[in-house]
Amino acid sequence: MLESVKSLLGKHVKILHKNVVKLETKGDKTDNRVLVFSPCRLFLLTAKVPTRIDSHFHYLEIQAIESKKPNQV
Repeated sequence: MLESVKSLLGKHVKILHKNVVKLETKGDKTDNRVLVFSPCRLFLLTAKVPTRIDSHFHYLEIQAIESKKPNQV
C-alpha cells in the first residue's frame, strides 16, 4: 500500500503521516480511505490497490471539520 501511495503522489511529495480511516457515506455505510498528510496538502485516497486520489486540500482551504458523534472526527 505504501509503495502505491508513494508512486501515486510522486517522489517530490513528502509524506508526513499516513492513516487508514473510515469515511461515512449515506446513512450508516462506511468506506475505508487513506488519509495522507504532506507539508502543505491533505490527500484522501482509496484504500485499494491501485490507489487513486478521491480529493485533496491545501490546509488553508479547510474552513471547518464537523463531527456528529463525540468519538469521531
